[in-house]
Amino acid sequence: IKSTSIQFLDHHYSHAAAGYFSSNFNEALIFSFDGMGESISTSVFHGTGNQIHNIKKIHRPNSIGLLYSAFTYFLGFDVNSGEYKMMGLSPYGKNIYEEEIFNELIKLFDDGSFEINKKYFNFLNDKVIITNELEKFFSIKKRDNKDKILEIHCDIAASIQSVVEKIIFKIIAYETNLHQVDNIVLAGGVALNCVLNGKIEKKFKKNLHIFPSPGDSGNSFGCAAYATFSSSDFKDHKRNKIQDVFLGTEYVN
Repeated sequence: IKSTSIQFLDHHYSHAAAGYFSSNFNEALIFSFDGMGESISTSVFHGTGNQIHNIKKIHRPNSIGLLYSAFTYFLGFDVNSGEYKMMGLSPYGKNIYEEEIFNELIKLFDDGSFEINKKYFNFLNDKVIITNELEKFFSIKKRDNKDKILEIHCDIAASIQSVVEKIIFKIIAYETNLHQVDNIVLAGGVALNCVLNGKIEKKFKKNLHIFPSPGDSGNSFGCAAYATFSSSDFKDHKRNKIQDVFLGTEYVN
């Protein structure tokens, strides 16, 4: 019996691998924007050939994904499932709180790294990921999921959507200018934000690829792809861009 070794892959590597190895890019910058994986919230990778290398990490508690989830919770939607509702709510509001959020809740640096003010958030709590200070900041109580959605809720959704977009634009702009790469891969749960993705494609005029399941549900593909293309048998193998996600057994009626 031939023995096989078990490989363990870091969370963001699996996100990045799912994105990069499902593309046909021979070189790309891979941006993994997530809630949390191990202690990392955001990672940037440089893919060349069939290899990916980590070039940047942002550590907890500074997390774009958890920031977005905290506002999802604040607006009365379920964390890890209701983020799309807040994204859908954002076009109905105005981003009137954006400047205040950048002044008090989150500090953004020139290279796109950022620091979240822990006074307003408690990301390590499984049930309540905001503090009372966030309610004071907006002068409004956390919305119950049965409460009517008000104009202020729409404005808060629009503001945090815009804030997250500007943070990600800053990271992508800095890294693409630094490395002069024309191909971008987005990965991680935040890459499910299709409003953001459309703006990235329009703003940066780069070749953009996103694995159809960029969140955690795609990590099994990423792990398998990484193990495959890291092996000596496939290290020089030419990849094709994934055409669909119908990867299982075919059933015929």
